[in-house]
Amino acid sequence: MNYTDPYVPKKWGEAELRPIPPRRLSDGPVHENVLLGEKADLTFLPIPTWTVGNDPAPYITSGYIITADPGSRIRNVGTYRLQLKGPRKLGLFISYLQGGRLHVEKNNKLGQPTPC
Repeated sequence: MNYTDPYVPKKWGEAELRPIPPRRLSDGPVHENVLLGEKADLTFLPIPTWTVGNDPAPYITSGYIITADPGSRIRNVGTYRLQLKGPRKLGLFISYLQGGRLHVEKNNKLGQPTPC
């Protein structure tokens, strides 16, 4: 891209010091296709198999997973390659160095799944 604006890192750093809390919206494009419970179906989405013959299933590349610490409820957003395993099931690998892994381990110790 050859973008060399010297102010981008400074602005990014300033923005990280003053995060904007999320807002819940009651309407908008994000609410146009809402499928819950048994109606939820990931196969409804166009998820490609990029390397046919090499990948065992379709993958969502760079999907975001939001987890929360079971005690503090502090959230973590991670970018992962997600394997489609079924209409309501995805597989992913969270390395030991990522924040979401801590949430998974804490929930495992409590004997409960990690909501995503």
